[in-house]
Amino acid sequence: MTLLTVTDVSRVTGRSRPAIYRAIESKRLAVAATYPQIGIDRSIALGWSSALEGPMREAELQAKIITLCAELRLLVFHSTDSRRDLGRGFPDLVICGRTHVLFCETKDDYGQLSSEQTGWRYSLQTAGAQWRLWRPRDWAVIEAELRCIA
Repeated sequence: MTLLTVTDVSRVTGRSRPAIYRAIESKRLAVAATYPQIGIDRSIALGWSSALEGPMREAELQAKIITLCAELRLLVFHSTDSRRDLGRGFPDLVICGRTHVLFCETKDDYGQLSSEQTGWRYSLQTAGAQWRLWRPRDWAVIEAELRCIA
């Protein structure tokens, strides 16, 4: 069992610390240890994040991916709003590992690609690049793929 602090849970799940403390206080998130600091089981925290607190937003998924990339020492680039960049629709994340570079578009569970994003997708794939569309429900695949290229 891996115990995490509230800060670690925030990094792993992309949820805010106040939301985590509210969940602990309302007993929606079980605490495994309280001394010397709060300890929360990693699998319980991930289950709480995905099930009890509602669907994960795109920004929360991006934060979770960026945190994992930092842990794995992968280089990551994120444009805060590609709609305002010269290349409208450019993928949200570019992740560089030892063996691959991934161009990743993130969406919540119901988000759709814009026509510009679809254009980037086909152009990158035609050029031989690895393009991904990642959603919160794909977390196990995302984590495995990032660990593979690290």
